[in-house]
Formats: sequence, C-alpha cells, structure tokens
Amino acid sequence: MSKSSREIIRSICVLTIALAGLVHLIIAPAHYAHAPAHGIFFAIAGLIQCAWAVAFWRRSSLALYRVGLAVSGGLVVLWLLTLALPAPFGGHDAGSIDTPALVCKVSELVGLIALVALVMQGGQWAISGKLSAPRLLGEAVIVSLLVGAVFFGAGKAAEPLFPQWQHGVEHAHEETDSPAEHGEHDHAAEHAHDQTSDGEHDHAAEHGEHDH
Repeated sequence: MSKSSREIIRSICVLTIALAGLVHLIIAPAHYAHAPAHGIFFAIAGLIQCAWAVAFWRRSSLALYRVGLAVSGGLVVLWLLTLALPAPFGGHDAGSIDTPALVCKVSELVGLIALVALVMQGGQWAISGKLSAPRLLGEAVIVSLLVGAVFFGAGKAAEPLFPQWQHGVEHAHEETDSPAEHGEHDHAAEHAHDQTSDGEHDHAAEHGEHDH
C-alpha cells in the first residue's frame, strides 16, 4: 500500500472518530437533563475521542492505535448492549435508535474498520508482519467486546452508589412535590370553606335575632 493510501486511511480514522466525539459533546447536555450519568459519560467519551483524534493526527503510534480500537469498539458494543438491555442509570427500558446515535455509531464503526485496515498494511508499526489479518480482526473484535462489557458492568455496579445520577430523578422530585402542593391547596380550600361556613352561621344567627 502506498504512502498516500495510508494517509487517506489515517485521515478517515481521525475524522470519523473526531465526528463521533463531537456528537457525544453536542448531545451531552440534553442527556444530562434526563439522566446526569449519561450526560457525564457522553461528555467524557467525547473529550477522549477528540483528544485521541488530535494526537493520532499529529503522530500515530501503536499505543494510540490500541486506545482508539478499545474506545471506538467498546462504545459500539456498549450501545448495542443498551439496545437489548436496560442501560445503566437509564431506568427499566432499553435504549432506542435516534439520528445522533446512528451518526455517532456509524462513525465509530468506520473508524474502527479504518484502524484495522491501517495496521494490516505492511510496515505500519512493525506489527502487521508478526500478526495475520484474521488475528488482527479477531483481536479487534475481542477487545471491543471486552471493553463494551466492562463499560456496561461498571455502569450497573455504580447505579446504587450514585442514585442522584439516574434517569427520571428530577421527574420523581416533581411528583413528590406535587402531592404536598395539592395538600397545601386542599388545606387552604378547607380553611376557606370553614371560614365561609362560620360566616354563614353567624349571618343566620344574626338574622334570627332580628326576626325575634
């Protein structure tokens, strides 16, 4: 593979993973409003991906290749898990597919494939001569599955430790406040009714005295 072809593939790695990072940063505030843990996770993931893209663009290395492989593949696997199972801090329902998520995951998947293609070509970090293409592909899949499972498991384990970061906490507070507010309104209405009843009794008594 020529040098120009390697640069094209490297550019694809950088651009796609940077795009995924930007999408994560853009959607983080909206997700934070519904589930703070999701907003925090997306913000951290976006910063890591953008920082990785800058570092890999400036000087690609085997260490950065492995980090990019783990992050991109792990996030794709994590997303697939949340489509089948309730997401950590996400309540009891599984996730859904929307446009930002689809753009983000397609970008990460393309970046993952480009990373594997880059390392498979001859001479790149002196690794392709030692490992066969099936071995490299197998390692990419295994790393992705392991990292995604670790992300999912760590999130589930952290749920009871940070209940304030779960989905629907603010809505629960609103529901908790509502009965109290209704109680206050009911108390005020009852008090007003008592005053009205007392007034009617006093008026009736006064009327009876005048009749007498």
